[in-house]
Amino acid sequence: MARDNTMEVRILPHAGPIAVRTVIPRLVYASYVPGLSFEPARGGAAAQGSNQNAPTPRNLIEGSIGCAVGQGAQCLGPVPAVANTPAVGTSVAKASQVHGNVTLTHNGVTKPLSAGDSISMGDTIASGANSGAFVQFADNTQLTFSENARLKVDDFVYDPNSNEGKASYSWLTGTFEYVSGLMAKHENPDNVGVQTGYGCICIRGTEFIARHPSALQTEIDLIHGTVDIVPKQGPGTKSFDAPVAIMLDRWGPKAAPLTQSQYNAIKVTLSSATASPSARR
Repeated sequence: MARDNTMEVRILPHAGPIAVRTVIPRLVYASYVPGLSFEPARGGAAAQGSNQNAPTPRNLIEGSIGCAVGQGAQCLGPVPAVANTPAVGTSVAKASQVHGNVTLTHNGVTKPLSAGDSISMGDTIASGANSGAFVQFADNTQLTFSENARLKVDDFVYDPNSNEGKASYSWLTGTFEYVSGLMAKHENPDNVGVQTGYGCICIRGTEFIARHPSALQTEIDLIHGTVDIVPKQGPGTKSFDAPVAIMLDRWGPKAAPLTQSQYNAIKVTLSSATASPSARR
């Protein structure tokens, strides 16, 4: 329907004896969450014939839209319930430990990051020289940043009832360690991924360290789990099982052996960030 059309709908709740008629000025499928948003009528006045006990936006989302009449109206099918779906700006993680000069860019404003600070979808975390941080997300995903690292939280939607959701990060510079949370253990590599300059690290129940051994190469040292590498150029998707060192460049990924002792030696480079979280795992 047109942007400003007004339509009358009959809400058929999943529970309850009667349907409720109400006037909804605009129903919009949000671009960043799989649900509906609701905007009141302009001027705040209730439309004629609407019920003062009309469903709230939450009720509307959890019910069904049945018969609809009026200019531009259409009959729609059931609308699924949407739970725990954060909007942009909603906290999705916290910084548990911070060492040295670490910043958080939120809504275009950069400020120092401190232990206990919240991190939201769309935020960018950056560490300076001899600095680092330990960040834990709502599904228990853990990120440990070494010095001169920079990463953006592009997307993070998590339902704690089912442990399902999606997460996407953009890794820009530096070194970090990633330990999967509950979402990635559903083994859908399309749902959780880290974007790099050469492709996506698609994650399925994983622990790895990502770093840049040279300006033209990315290295993923995978010690637990499985990742799918989706290069921007070159061959198609390739799956790798731990333990393995994955070298990713413009020609695609290549595998090399990796031992636990080698991984531990690489992990020492993260010790300046936060030694305590590493010791807990």
